[in-house]
Amino acid sequence: MKKSFTLRSLSLIPVAALLLSLFSFSARPGGEGFEVFQNDKLILQQFGNDMKKIRTIQLGNISSSDEITVKYYHCGQTGKNRHLIIRELTHRASPPTARLRLFTYPDAWPDPDAERQDCFWTSFNFFRDPPDPRFLDSKHNKEVLESEYHPVNAQPMFGDLVVLLDNKSNGLHACVYIADDFVFTKNGANRLQPWVMMKMSDMLAYFYSQKPNRVVIYRCKDTGKSLDELPNESVIVAGGRSGAR
Repeated sequence: MKKSFTLRSLSLIPVAALLLSLFSFSARPGGEGFEVFQNDKLILQQFGNDMKKIRTIQLGNISSSDEITVKYYHCGQTGKNRHLIIRELTHRASPPTARLRLFTYPDAWPDPDAERQDCFWTSFNFFRDPPDPRFLDSKHNKEVLESEYHPVNAQPMFGDLVVLLDNKSNGLHACVYIADDFVFTKNGANRLQPWVMMKMSDMLAYFYSQKPNRVVIYRCKDTGKSLDELPNESVIVAGGRSGAR
């Protein structure tokens, strides 16, 4: 399967942004792999164990007609069940707090509170730079949720909070909706849980044992203001197979 998309005014793409779910693929030599092309020029190729490495693609002079093509392979065959999500928010990028933490573990950060930074800290700080340490306090989180967000009965959009509630309306988990049923999430407050991207269905399956009673979508009352805080770049998010943990 080959997917292609056109870039506009983008000069630097972290490979991590192109491989949000590839970390779950097997790393058998000669098995999984991918190639990245700028127009017809091969600019990155990784297969087998080499896929564990995170690299950065530096693009040269580009124009609105240039194309970046990503090809996935599996055991010498064209890879199936792969997909890319391209999200262009009028040339705005993912917020720094989320982008820098993606696929990192708490012990990679010098912050002494990093291990305590759970799903709620992660969700409420999605648009904040620097992150606000007050979101380690559950009481503060509840106050902000009630004062700055409102539940919506609609399809989630970029930046919405996806909150799992128990039968007493207590929050079990929160994450941030990105696009195409993908969420940005931190599944637990401990050093063994990284910040990751997951399909919504996989996230729900992950927390099934906690028996969530319902899922509520919360939207910031001033969504426009949140998006205006983002830098002037493009958003590129990529996905892979369902079942990523």
